[in-house]
Formats: sequence, structure tokens, C-alpha cells
Amino acid sequence: MKVSPLLLILVIAAVAWFTNPTLVQHQQQVEAEFTLIKKQALTTGSLGGLLAFSVVDLLKSGRYENYLVASYYQVTIGSDPFFECTGLFSHVYCRSVDVKIH
Repeated sequence: MKVSPLLLILVIAAVAWFTNPTLVQHQQQVEAEFTLIKKQALTTGSLGGLLAFSVVDLLKSGRYENYLVASYYQVTIGSDPFFECTGLFSHVYCRSVDVKIH
């Protein structure tokens, strides 16, 4: 039985659309990443790092973009990006962005 490539693409797109991560899922992943970083700062005895991330936690804001089959979330501090998350098939992948000092 031969499956049409167009049908296969439509099925994958439909699955991606129904499993596209929401804003809440992105926010939960960012909070999990922040919690992990804070725990690492505590275990290494980095009081400065813990204090810095506590301040960042208060000042951060996020922007969510939905691309129907994928999603994007960026955490900023002021106008500078700090974390970027990409979502696809109900999974959210985050990475920290190199902060540029002006």
C-alpha cells in the first residue's frame, strides 16, 4: 500500500497543530529552568548568582508567538532577550540567550 506524500504531510501538520504547546506550557518550562539554575547556585554557594536570578525573576517578561504547528516564547529583561523557548509536538525546548552588555 502506497501512502501519498501529501496525505502524510497533512497528517503530520494536523498532529503538530493539535499538540502545539500553549503559553502556560512555555511558562512552566521557563520556571523549571529558573528553579534548576537557582538550585545550582545554592549548591555551589553562589550567593551572587542566586541574588541575580531572584532579581531576574522579578523583572522578566515574556512574549508568546503561535505559528499554528509550532510556538515560540521569549523571556526578556527590559528589551534584552534572556531565554528562548521553542515548542513542537507538546514539547518545549528552552535555551538561555547570551546577554549583551551595552
